[in-house]
Amino acid sequence: KPHTGAHVYFRIPDKPIPARNVRAFPAIYAVADGYVSRIDEYFKLRPIFNRALGKRIANHRYGVTLAIARKDGAAVNFHYSIEPMIDPGDPDFYKPFILVKRGQRVKKGDVIARMYIPPRREFAQNTHIHFNLMDTGKRQFMAPTIFGDKIVGRFHRVWGKRGLDGETRIPPCMGYRLSGPENPFGTGAKKQL
Repeated sequence: KPHTGAHVYFRIPDKPIPARNVRAFPAIYAVADGYVSRIDEYFKLRPIFNRALGKRIANHRYGVTLAIARKDGAAVNFHYSIEPMIDPGDPDFYKPFILVKRGQRVKKGDVIARMYIPPRREFAQNTHIHFNLMDTGKRQFMAPTIFGDKIVGRFHRVWGKRGLDGETRIPPCMGYRLSGPENPFGTGAKKQL
């Protein structure tokens, strides 16, 4: 299916980490210099089928968006949708995992958040960050094509076994079956970037 983003999955800890021990969770880094243009503290996603529970559920994510460039006078954002694949039932639960504030300047490599990994293994195995570029002039999600072939290959080695379009494996890329507006280079629709 068409997908404008990429995913980073996390190794499941040998033992569950208590949620109060925020610094023990994996760090999430700024990919470039910029400033924090948006924070999502608790955002409900559309319901999806959860095999562990045998039913459709709506997960709640948190997120950080960094303005990292400008295009036609508008900010271009790198959006981190941080998805633990659970509903913690508390709109304040993820707040300690967000380490930056809206408007804050960041440098490439700064820790901006921590990845909460739920204690139940069947949920933890799907914990990931979905990331994409977003042209705020049009509020359009775009493929996150800021990485070279070497990094894209490393991503694919990790998530390649998960990425399917029907029965077809999605090739190493940062965007698949993109429409013209989803292509950040403005060169029209592409099968992959």
